[in-house]
Amino acid sequence: MRVEASLWEAYRELCSRQRLRPSQPIEEFLRLVVDEGSALNLLRLMREAARVRVEGYEAYARVLLDWFKHGKYWVEGPGEDDLSVKMLLLDAVKTVGDAELRGQIEEALVAEQRRIYLKKKGAEKG
Repeated sequence: MRVEASLWEAYRELCSRQRLRPSQPIEEFLRLVVDEGSALNLLRLMREAARVRVEGYEAYARVLLDWFKHGKYWVEGPGEDDLSVKMLLLDAVKTVGDAELRGQIEEALVAEQRRIYLKKKGAEKG
């Protein structure tokens, strides 16, 4: 098996951070291929799972954005602490694949920060 040196080094670094032997994920993948009986079927299944996950995360981000635009700034989190919708959106903007949605989130966050800045600036003058 031939793998580009830069790809292999990045892969080894990733495995090291996760405290895995580099061969372990490869062996697991090969077991899945054998269990599935087809490398192509397994890759299709993995692509579909990734697509569904992305769609779910984008739906989550759209809901957060709607809440934020309509004045809901905190949501109940696990445990006793509430979570900041602004921080959840800031985190989401890094991973949302849809450029339009990412732009809407960015625009809403920047506009909110600008509003806060102008409000503070006005209070300082008054």
